[in-house]
Amino acid sequence: MSQIASQRSRAYRVKSIVSLVVAVLLSQLQIAVAQQPQDIQISECNVTFAEKVDVPALDSGPITKIGIEENQAIAADQLVAELDSSVLQNQRIAAEAKRAQLAAKLADKSEMRYAETVHAEAVRTYESYKRQIDRTPGSISQNDLAESRLGVERAQLEIDRLARQYADISVSIGIQDLELKQFDLQLEKLHVRSPLSGVVLKRFRSLGEWVDKGDPIATIARMDQLKVSAFVSERLLSPRRAVGVPVDVIWNEGDVKRTLRGRITSVEPQMFSDSTYRINVMIENHQVVGGWKLTPGRSVTMVIYQAEANPAVDSSATATNTSNAQGMKR
Repeated sequence: MSQIASQRSRAYRVKSIVSLVVAVLLSQLQIAVAQQPQDIQISECNVTFAEKVDVPALDSGPITKIGIEENQAIAADQLVAELDSSVLQNQRIAAEAKRAQLAAKLADKSEMRYAETVHAEAVRTYESYKRQIDRTPGSISQNDLAESRLGVERAQLEIDRLARQYADISVSIGIQDLELKQFDLQLEKLHVRSPLSGVVLKRFRSLGEWVDKGDPIATIARMDQLKVSAFVSERLLSPRRAVGVPVDVIWNEGDVKRTLRGRITSVEPQMFSDSTYRINVMIENHQVVGGWKLTPGRSVTMVIYQAEANPAVDSSATATNTSNAQGMKR
């Protein structure tokens, strides 16, 4: 009987230990689950254009052509408007004609060929006089020899003058080329083009209207990238850990649930009295049949997956804790 009682006692103790171990493990599991960061859901979000620009006139003048309408899609570098270019065009034609005249003069080497022929003849005459004097001293007067030598020098000076003239013409052609390029740049400024692809939100000017340099002609916004802003409580997600955290933007179109994925790209450096701060999320939008998947102004819900947040260390808190620890050791 005592042996049976002893066995029952050992079995009871083993069962008790197992139960205790299981209870401890369950407790630790519950603590771990409770400490696991939970997804944050925000229903009040603001969907806006990530980039919106007023396209200005780059020069002054009347509008002779309009290339856009409101709400239409537009590609980067597409014509928005064209200003009157008649005066500049005429000036460019005159400059081009002047360049052509200079180029023709530079190409005409007849004067140079004539000067080189005169020079060669003068050299032959001078050399002939010298040979004749060598053969028969006194047969050629010193005045005639000197005059012949001066003829050679005059011919060489004419060649040098023409060479400088051609060089000056080449410089003038270069100046005309620069002037033509300047005209082309000015003419291009009269063609107002879109700096980005997107949609025309507003057109401010009509055909025939005068615009001054810097006046906006249209407002254009990107649709392929949108910004979603929302307020997050610091108690739910520290602003130091927010940047880079993935989010889903969710909304309903009738009975269809739509989703786009993005990441928190920036945190605004202002904390409000209720311990909230604003985050900004950039969303890559997609074209669908008849338009875009998401449009600014739509009511959406944001889900922040803070379990994937980057760990951040508060350096000031770390320094304070280290200092306290060293004080306790002392």
